[in-house]
Amino acid sequence: MKIRTKLGILPIALAVIMLTVSLLITILISNNTVKNQIGNHLLSTAQSRAHNIETLLNDYKEVVHTLAVGIPFTNVFDTQIDYTKRMNECNLRIKRTIESYPDISTISILNKNGIVISSSNEDIGYDLSKSDIFTKGKENVYIADIHKSEHTGNLILSISSPIFLRETFSGVMIINFGVEKRLFKILTDTTGLGKTGEIYLVNKDGIMLSPSRFIDVIILKTKINTKQVKLFLSEHLVKGLPENTEQKPTNYLDYRGKKVLGVHFYISEMQWVLIAEFDVEEVYKPINKQAILLITIFLVLFLAVLFFAFKLSKGITSPIIKLHEGTKEIIKGNLDHKIGVGSKDEIGELFHSFDIMTGRLKKSQNKIDRHTEVLKTTVKERTAELEKQFEKSEKQRIATLVVMNDLNKNTKELKEEIIERKRAEQIQKVLYNISNAVTTTNTLKKLISKIRKEMGTIIDTTNFYIAFYDKKSDMLSLPYYADEKDKFTYAPAAKTLTKYVIETKKPLLANVELKKKFVKEGKLEHQGSVSKIWLGVPLKIEGKITGVLAVQSYTDENAFDESDMEMLEFVSDQISISIERKKAEEELAKHRDHLEELVNERTLELEKSQNSLTLLLDDVNDINKELQKTNTKLDSTNKEMEAFSYSVSHDLRAPLTRMDGFSQAILDTYSDKLDEQGKHFLNRIRSSSQHMAKLIDDMLALSRISRKDIFRQQLDLTQLAENISEELMNAEPKRKVNFKIKKGLKIKADQKFVIILLQNLLGNAYKFTGKNKNAVIEFGTKTIDKKEVFFIKDNGAGFNMKYYNKIFTAFQRLHHEDDFKGTGIGLAIVQRIINKHGGEIWAESEKGKGSVFYFHL
Repeated sequence: MKIRTKLGILPIALAVIMLTVSLLITILISNNTVKNQIGNHLLSTAQSRAHNIETLLNDYKEVVHTLAVGIPFTNVFDTQIDYTKRMNECNLRIKRTIESYPDISTISILNKNGIVISSSNEDIGYDLSKSDIFTKGKENVYIADIHKSEHTGNLILSISSPIFLRETFSGVMIINFGVEKRLFKILTDTTGLGKTGEIYLVNKDGIMLSPSRFIDVIILKTKINTKQVKLFLSEHLVKGLPENTEQKPTNYLDYRGKKVLGVHFYISEMQWVLIAEFDVEEVYKPINKQAILLITIFLVLFLAVLFFAFKLSKGITSPIIKLHEGTKEIIKGNLDHKIGVGSKDEIGELFHSFDIMTGRLKKSQNKIDRHTEVLKTTVKERTAELEKQFEKSEKQRIATLVVMNDLNKNTKELKEEIIERKRAEQIQKVLYNISNAVTTTNTLKKLISKIRKEMGTIIDTTNFYIAFYDKKSDMLSLPYYADEKDKFTYAPAAKTLTKYVIETKKPLLANVELKKKFVKEGKLEHQGSVSKIWLGVPLKIEGKITGVLAVQSYTDENAFDESDMEMLEFVSDQISISIERKKAEEELAKHRDHLEELVNERTLELEKSQNSLTLLLDDVNDINKELQKTNTKLDSTNKEMEAFSYSVSHDLRAPLTRMDGFSQAILDTYSDKLDEQGKHFLNRIRSSSQHMAKLIDDMLALSRISRKDIFRQQLDLTQLAENISEELMNAEPKRKVNFKIKKGLKIKADQKFVIILLQNLLGNAYKFTGKNKNAVIEFGTKTIDKKEVFFIKDNGAGFNMKYYNKIFTAFQRLHHEDDFKGTGIGLAIVQRIINKHGGEIWAESEKGKGSVFYFHL
């Protein structure tokens, strides 16, 4: 492109850009200004009309409440007054009230059973006991939504209020107000709304409640399905946004399909949405006229710039073209060529300077030729030196890569250790819940169902079963079989994977290839549907195989791996103990039932013959021996559970202690070599390992409570509570907490359990008031339902009562651990102590205002 063309295009392009940007900015500012002005007008109008509606509703409520406490309407329920006299007074007052209030269309009086006993309509005797207008009107003044009257067909607003006779609820008054005279007048007034402005009401179901400015017969027949109305109702009805939340004007399509600018205002008492709208066409009509004018001015300025740009480019480029031609001669090698003097302006001086430069260039060319040879020699020497430096740098780079590789390996190992620790925490929780399920379930099937549910948190248990093996019959019994394809209760052991695990006494992870191999070798015969992968572990009691736990997948051949097999083998001991204990309990229950049947039968025989007594005693002795064997077996199972709990605690505590110790050793030894992030990770490992150790202690404490017997004695609760509060204060001497402990609190209970109970309840109160500078903790008694109960009250963080069912459940926490430390077991321990003493505990709380825990033993 020639320079003359470029010089012509440049000013034109700049002019076009500047004019276009100015035009767009002007239109955008004008649009925003008009939108804000109209939007503010709509918002103020909507707020004003909504306020008028709320005022009108309050006036209606006040009228209904005033009439409901009037003597003629309260006396209608006074049986001490003659029936005819009180009914005549009531009907006369209804008639005069309707004549005095033009807005009132009908008045009805209902008795406390919801039956109409007096009315300005012909509906006396109607039963309205199931209607909202009656049930909600029994409590307070209630306003129903706008609806059509069954008697007159007019649009009305029904308001009800309770009637009390001598402070006793006796009935309900219902007054129907016509909405067309006052309510609709507020909405249909088009003052300040131009040609297309409109205000209307929508209820919580999106139904239009007021007349339309544009469409006839629309009230209660049209549902407003605009996106804005749905979103607005969702925010206020579901999310509970406050009534006065600021609403910005937005563009959208209204119920007519017209694009409008509108605002929404929420009337909370009625759950109504008041909508104020302007057609966008009317809003932006002045802006469109202004845009046309600006575009016209833009075209005129563009033509003027185009003319002056052409003239300017021609005057500038002529000397430059001459310079260009002279430059071509010099490029050809003619350094003696002179361009000559042009005009006397800056371009003329450029020509003269260019001639001088050509002369100097010729001299410089000669110097360059002389220095070229010297430069070649220097470059050769420098190249050799650079090759040596490159070799040294390459060695340093390789060393750096080795260090980075080691660092990545350590990071990966740390991540794997963290993941393994979290999995261990999950497994520990599952073991605890399975152990606890023995006491919370009443049948073996429910226990296994609970085991499946808990195992489902750490492994896929979609297809899950537990099988018991009978060696004599070579049969498998399956008390619980959850499977997508098969359903078995009994099956021959034969050549199955289950039988293979029983015989080898080892866990087995079998994919399709391994199962084909077993079939080929004669070790397996297919029974049931073929899965992509099967995982089974033996269930053992005292080294004896009692059955198999198995999971399988029909769709994913990678559903299980070696780590899952190791985990199942680890938890199988606890599952075996839990199942064996539940089987023993069921067997004991069967023996007891059988004993009762035998006693009843033998008692009948004894009535017939005294000689049967000897036989009965023999049977009882035999059954007692069986019971003793069963009890011995149950005691053995309980001891195994205790030994297992101790073993799990010891096996988990040892690696936790090593993790904590090694982390501290790294911090002490390599502190100067670690950055802040590395130190942070090590401190988090120490904190998590210490937390899990505390969790193990709490779990063992919880399990021990169920096994220990109680020894009741007279205790001084006041002294115990004062000792515990003093220990709490000594642990944090900088905190100031006001303990209010009532004197003379006595109770007859087990001292060791009561101390644990008070330590947990007072400790929780002390912990959750940690962010309150004026913390107060009170311990006293209160009479509830003629029974004296103890309470511990604080003004701490509190909790939301909708999560109340979680507070006494182990591992359930209602506050983040960063805010308040803990394991989530304390209140579970407290409840178990209370239950062991035959007592009860409950709580009341409000988030941010503290909690109160009540209990009695």
